[in-house]
Amino acid sequence: MTLPGYRQSLARPHDFEPVRVEGRLPDSLRGTLYRNGPALFEHGGRRHRHLFEGDGAVCAIRIGDDEVQCAHRLVESEGLREERAAGKPLYGTAASWPRRLAANWRSRFKNTANTSVWRWQERMFALMERGSPTELDPRTLATIGTTTFDGLVASGFSAHPHRVRSRRADYNFGLVPGRHPRIELLEFPWQGAPRVLGSVPLESHVMLHDFIATDRHLVFFIAPVKLQLGRVLAGSADLDRIFRYDPAAGTEIVVVPIDDPGKPSRFRVEAFWQWHFAGAWESGGEIVIDFIRHPDFRSLGDLNAADLPGRGRVTRAWLDPRAKTLRQEVRWDTGCEYPRIDPRFEGGEHRQLFVTYDGKQSLLAKVDLETGKAETWEPGTGCFPSEIVMVPRDADAAEGDGHALSLIYDEAADCSHVAVLDTARFGDGPVARIHLGHRVPMTFHGLWVGRD
Repeated sequence: MTLPGYRQSLARPHDFEPVRVEGRLPDSLRGTLYRNGPALFEHGGRRHRHLFEGDGAVCAIRIGDDEVQCAHRLVESEGLREERAAGKPLYGTAASWPRRLAANWRSRFKNTANTSVWRWQERMFALMERGSPTELDPRTLATIGTTTFDGLVASGFSAHPHRVRSRRADYNFGLVPGRHPRIELLEFPWQGAPRVLGSVPLESHVMLHDFIATDRHLVFFIAPVKLQLGRVLAGSADLDRIFRYDPAAGTEIVVVPIDDPGKPSRFRVEAFWQWHFAGAWESGGEIVIDFIRHPDFRSLGDLNAADLPGRGRVTRAWLDPRAKTLRQEVRWDTGCEYPRIDPRFEGGEHRQLFVTYDGKQSLLAKVDLETGKAETWEPGTGCFPSEIVMVPRDADAAEGDGHALSLIYDEAADCSHVAVLDTARFGDGPVARIHLGHRVPMTFHGLWVGRD
């Protein structure tokens, strides 16, 4: 199987340098777009078996009044430095079986920091599924190192913190393994020190990729995906076999009151899987949640496929934590992923949703969650778009009014560019393109930081 170029390793890491702009960038678009994803897929001639194992690299596009610059740098993790010194893979599926076995028994793994970018109190972090946050210098992208915030992060740290503007805080969680596994609940105020809110005990070791927050609750959909510790300790090189999906167990819904985290509501529903939430808010005793619903866990293997089947659907759920009920409704019946909303509406009521699909028919879409109608734009054959980052036109603009940014890899040119779409004329395509002059390997998630 021939993989597209954006699934090949980063060819040229570099500091900030000028890049070419096609069209006219909006005057309101001044700041920096950060993107993070796996960018080094092999060591010593041996390729990792799954995209999740690639070493992370952050690409930053800085838009100023007179010039646009781009930098792209690998996250210089301790594990990466060790492998460079050894000249061969020491961790993950590319490593030899004895090395995998020894690393797993010693609970050692490489923090690839390859999933998302998080900004908190003027600090910048690259995040992955289960490692401590890796701090970066936002001006240069230089790696500063991992942090536990003075021991606050007990074990893993999710790659998906969520912001609640009404509480002026970011929330996240970490999965803590052991004989009594648990979800650790974390609060990061915009001012002041972070704290542990509490914890939620788990019956088994699970895979939990994302959650969602409102101004009153933290909500978890815990799918029946269980980590097979025996296979991990035996040094299994098959990521699909390390996790077992047991639909008969159902998906557990956990609702944690932020102000009383010791009293969660828990119940089970028919099994399903989700990678990403878009947003949520409270209405009349219910929690309204928008997310991408998958019928099962096959999408883990799909991520390695050259052409994704597109199983995810935009879904709205109404959750009643007192009655312990969850009803769901598909709001846009087209395969997609990576949902994002207007950042000003995080933790609150919203109507507009931006999604991406990079499978056989790549597209970007702006979805009206009330009507189920969507405006779409297709980048074209051989063009692979990334998750949309929405930038409001100004502080007082209507919800969803602004510009949608997507980093796109063009296979024919073997180069990447940022497409800038005006959300008021979404289907018309880009009003400008920022040509980076080189290939950017795939990125999962991004962040916009305005100049002011």
